[in-house]
Amino acid sequence: MKQVLLALTVIVVVASLAAVGTYADFSDIETSQGNYFEMGSLDLQLGDTLPWPNNPVTGGPLFYSDEGYGEDPLGDSVEGTWDRTLGYPGGMWPGAYLESRVYLRNVGSLTEGHLDIDCVNRNYDGSDNPTDVPKDAVMVIDYLTYYNSPEVKIVWTDGTGQHWNTTYIDDVDGDGRITLHDWELHGVSGLNPPPASGACLDMRVVFDPPTEGHPYYSADEYSGFSTMMTLFFGLMQ
Repeated sequence: MKQVLLALTVIVVVASLAAVGTYADFSDIETSQGNYFEMGSLDLQLGDTLPWPNNPVTGGPLFYSDEGYGEDPLGDSVEGTWDRTLGYPGGMWPGAYLESRVYLRNVGSLTEGHLDIDCVNRNYDGSDNPTDVPKDAVMVIDYLTYYNSPEVKIVWTDGTGQHWNTTYIDDVDGDGRITLHDWELHGVSGLNPPPASGACLDMRVVFDPPTEGHPYYSADEYSGFSTMMTLFFGLMQ
């Protein structure tokens, strides 16, 4: 029985091949070649300026270029934009502030989407050990402006008190002011993406220890403490 089945199978295969040969002259197959699909790109590049005031390099409230687009060893990122060591080599004191700028541009092919900016802080005690105490809550954002079209005042003051745009950063801890700590808890999102011609983020941060009764008040626990801030700029489609 096995021999019969094997023979039948062979016959069917041969018959099939014969059918292909028989109708080969009645077919016409063409090809569409060279089809090329490429995704659009988002390519965000950063540049920055040296911080001021009391900066011996700049000598005053003027912005001088630090790292241009693509000049940083990390690629398109920048570092040391708000760096107290240039203006306050011995450390900041109450009322001391740093202002600087980050320049942004998108050199990719996609121009739509939005820009998000997240803030991540690391706090250290007087012995340079990491601490969970939110010392970044005494780094008050005096103003934070995104210069693009249109200009967006994310945090600002008018001389009579602090104001902020709650569309972007809320007073999350409820202490009546906007700090780097608040920014970490509530990132900025939904900004217009920077064009190829560039946009700018300008921020001034003031070391402002709170008074007694404030949730982050401490009598003498700021000496030697430090905050390392990292801003993450995300260009989203």
